[in-house]
Amino acid sequence: MKRMLRWTLPILALVAIGGCGFWFAQADRETPQTANPTDKTTSRLSVKLAPALRSPIQAWVFAEGTARAVQREYLTFEATGRVTFVGPEKPGVPVKQGEVLATLDKRTFTAEVDAALATIEDAKTQVEAALADAEQAKTSSSLQQRQYERAQQLYKQNASSKQELEEAKAAMENAQSAVQAAASRAKALTSNIAVAEAKLKQAKIELENSEIKSPIDGFVAYVNVEEGFYFTQNLVKTSSEAEALTTIPFVIIDPSQFEIIVDVPSFDAQRIEVGQKVIVLPGGTADQTILNTLEGGSITSPAPDAAWQATAEVYSVNPAINPGGRSVQVKIRTTGEVEKLRDGMFVTCWIATEESNEAIVAPLDSFLYEENRPYVFVYQPEDQTVQRRSVGFGIRGLSRYEIASGVDAGDQLVTDGRYKLVDGTPVQAIE
Repeated sequence: MKRMLRWTLPILALVAIGGCGFWFAQADRETPQTANPTDKTTSRLSVKLAPALRSPIQAWVFAEGTARAVQREYLTFEATGRVTFVGPEKPGVPVKQGEVLATLDKRTFTAEVDAALATIEDAKTQVEAALADAEQAKTSSSLQQRQYERAQQLYKQNASSKQELEEAKAAMENAQSAVQAAASRAKALTSNIAVAEAKLKQAKIELENSEIKSPIDGFVAYVNVEEGFYFTQNLVKTSSEAEALTTIPFVIIDPSQFEIIVDVPSFDAQRIEVGQKVIVLPGGTADQTILNTLEGGSITSPAPDAAWQATAEVYSVNPAINPGGRSVQVKIRTTGEVEKLRDGMFVTCWIATEESNEAIVAPLDSFLYEENRPYVFVYQPEDQTVQRRSVGFGIRGLSRYEIASGVDAGDQLVTDGRYKLVDGTPVQAIE
């Protein structure tokens, strides 16, 4: 037992010493060098370089949402009845503005229109008769007025009795009452025409409501009705968009322009303004595709790896924060070709909040920080050393930053190996 302990203890000591040595070696390799800049050796550190280029750059805000056609019409019958005609029976069919898409049985509505027309004609006939009676009553009243005046003269001349005078007066008053009655009847019958015309208008509306017409040029997106189907208003459910899309008779869209409503964190929304350019990409686009698309130069350049992309711009920014959250609603509308964009498609939106076409840019792995102040190492080809320079940032892109000061276009910046450098370190550039 003692012999075993004699061998075990030295072995454990050697293992512990070796582990400590390995740990210190790793720490020394990963920790940035802070050696004295004047301590130069003849050995050169291998580094990789990247040039500071003059190139377009943008600052981006990311958001996700669902694309919806700007012109999107939910169409239903405003009447109840059996469906007797359906034009486009499946989605994707093009339609024209004013085109009849479906109709209900019109017989009841047509009968109501005919009845209203007949009522109007009858009322007009009665009004004409009443007006004729009124004219006749006026003529009779004028005659009775003259006879009463003559009776007054005869009575003054003692040529007639008081009874005859009273009878003439009564006849005149009766004639005047007949005029008033005829005028009232004509007025009442005229108002009946107005009532009948209102009923006719309502009957025509009911007749129009028995059919669905497209209010726009576009395409059928959803069809939820067929011939022989008995339609009532309570069949349409509008408590959610999903229910509406499966119960409303027709949904028509114009796919020439889409709108995406997104919620953006309030701190990002402060940088967003109406009119800013937006790139719309398929939802779930890979990170490398995004970098190739957004950092490849002009904002309108095509994506090399994405299945498609669409250009858009910020249409509106809500000045209020959403209730119950800390986000702001932003509406984005497409401005270019949208051939592969579909209504209801989930998409990602990259909003360019800042843009410069003539910036000096460098990749993110060129920069180091000391007390939050950025600096870079610039390769000096004359003596194959590096020079430490403090830099100032401009626009911050996704994989590149604009260098506003400290570096010129064309300067070679150290990327790989920069943590081991100090000002003046001899280096060897490798590919």
